[in-house]
Amino acid sequence: MKRNEGIQKEKPLRIISPHLYNTIVSELEIYNIHSYDVLMNGNKGEEGIQITLQFGEDYAHQETKFFSFKEIEEVADDFIQFIKKVAETCKEAMIADYFKMMAP
Repeated sequence: MKRNEGIQKEKPLRIISPHLYNTIVSELEIYNIHSYDVLMNGNKGEEGIQITLQFGEDYAHQETKFFSFKEIEEVADDFIQFIKKVAETCKEAMIADYFKMMAP
């Protein structure tokens, strides 16, 4: 079975998996990124959840990745690395947006 088979329509991650949402929020807070800085959605399938995180001005930047339920439950290294990568990219985008806004 392919990973995208049986995936439902994208919904807010807070509804699909409150535990996963809280884990991501906790990781992002380490980088001083708040939950309102990132739109967190997901598609829940039979084997896992495809996570879509959007950030930056008008939420123009997007990162998407599929994680199995096992990876999510065990908070796998691959999952943590994805969140760290998103946090770094989000931080850079927010800084760039700030300087663009403050430019004369």
